[in-house]
Amino acid sequence: MSAAESYRRFLACVKEDALLTELRSLEGNEAEIAARFSEELSFGTAGLRGIIGVGTSRMNVYTVSRATFGLWDVVSARVVDRVPVFVIGYDTRNMSDVFARRTAEVLASRGAQVYLAAEPIPVPFVSFATRALGADAGVCITASHNPAAYNGYKVFDSTGSQLLEDDAMAVSRAAAEHDYFEQVVCGKGEIAQIPQSVIDAYFAGLSSRFSKREEELTVVYTPLCGTGLRFVPRALSDAGFSAVHLVEAQARHDGNFPTCEKPNPEVRASLKLAEELAEKVGADVFLATDPDCDRVGVGVRVEGGYRLLTGNETGLLLMDHLLSEAKKAGRLTPSTFVCTTIVSAPMADALAASYGVTLCRTLTGFKYIGEQMGRLEREGREEDFLFGFEESYGCVASTAVRDKDACEACVLVCRLAAALKREGKTLADALKDLEARFGVYRNDLKNYEFTSREAEEASKRTLSSLRSGFPQTFAGFETTEVFDCLNLVKTTSDGKTEPILLPRADVLSFSSGERARVMMRPSGTEPKVKLYLFAHANTEEECDGILARLSEYSDSLFG
Repeated sequence: MSAAESYRRFLACVKEDALLTELRSLEGNEAEIAARFSEELSFGTAGLRGIIGVGTSRMNVYTVSRATFGLWDVVSARVVDRVPVFVIGYDTRNMSDVFARRTAEVLASRGAQVYLAAEPIPVPFVSFATRALGADAGVCITASHNPAAYNGYKVFDSTGSQLLEDDAMAVSRAAAEHDYFEQVVCGKGEIAQIPQSVIDAYFAGLSSRFSKREEELTVVYTPLCGTGLRFVPRALSDAGFSAVHLVEAQARHDGNFPTCEKPNPEVRASLKLAEELAEKVGADVFLATDPDCDRVGVGVRVEGGYRLLTGNETGLLLMDHLLSEAKKAGRLTPSTFVCTTIVSAPMADALAASYGVTLCRTLTGFKYIGEQMGRLEREGREEDFLFGFEESYGCVASTAVRDKDACEACVLVCRLAAALKREGKTLADALKDLEARFGVYRNDLKNYEFTSREAEEASKRTLSSLRSGFPQTFAGFETTEVFDCLNLVKTTSDGKTEPILLPRADVLSFSSGERARVMMRPSGTEPKVKLYLFAHANTEEECDGILARLSEYSDSLFG
């Protein structure tokens, strides 16, 4: 069906007044009709994500319905001896509650037992509730940290982990068999609220892991108008942190995110109000979570203001803290399990080795860390799991949740900051201590967005060309290793090769020992290629120089 034909069909079938008005406003605008109807919003490894609006490439009740019919087909085919159970949550974005209700109605029309959140809730809680309620799948309507124009549809399997590739592709194929306007009729299924007891159990689990003591730590927190509002302050209070100041302008649910263009804790401009309040009240730290409360940004007081930690720095600090606590308690063994991704902090390997434990590295994406947690559970080693983190501001320290959990991370960060404050230190001091032990590591992330189909094709040709042979140098450094996860082979400068024991993925990296590394991969959710730059040296100045050279090299490839 052509874009024009698809457009006319939507005009004939859409029932909602707002969508009809939007459709009619497109009359005669061939470019916009093509943009909205030439392609379908694909169901990938992160589920659906797109701009809210009418069209086959947009997030609306019809694309949500179609995906949900596909999800039902896959799950119901595997659950043959009972009624399938689903958990549905949603964040504070515009239309999230509408899309969640439509998801629940589609599943109930097929006869499912559905537990629907009564209000916006964090993504990690959907993972927890999926496990706690014995559900066969969970769905959270969210676009994570994307701008306000976006929404999305994230799916968890029965273990509480995000869908891996095979299951995501199965849902995608099943959804393609359904019509956008397939009727949603009343069925024998039931829609109930997620019980309050499940929410209480989540907080009880947090409290059971952290002994409460009144802490003299001044904290500023902003949920960035998202779901952390109901969760993070309660968790901090339960852990003994009473001096918590909320950023009032962002302490409400608002899908327009009026106080920040990008509700992303990785972007310093988005944390401006939190930093200003921290200065006013003299906070030791300030914390910011994104709308679905799975990522946390951390600011720590230093001379002259506040330093915003990177995701890698937060992950390394918490990893060291948890390993140290486990060692002091006599719970550290060679089977203790810590995990991160291939694009996250190189220091993590040296840190794990210093405690005598092995670090597992997975592909990029927290679903792969969740997969490792599931493997440990199947092997009867669930208690071995200690910590997992990724560079994009996410971590988890409990197998009760199989996704990154910013609520738990906020408690962990404050506990560490409070312990350091009792010693007269800060999180920044702790980072200096790590550098004294392992050397100076620096990293950077560069995003090159595709502004056209031609730019995207050019980037693909660049990646293909880089794979065509072993480069002797990159950015002026001698190449000692090429890591090609698309072809699942690692090649060293002496010509030796060995297989990469990871799932196939479009990831390529060049290394010069530990000194310099550049890793590149296309984004799985946005039209861009990401380059991760890593440097290791004895001094900050030397590290900064290496990063500058890697940055110039990256720009020469994709700039």
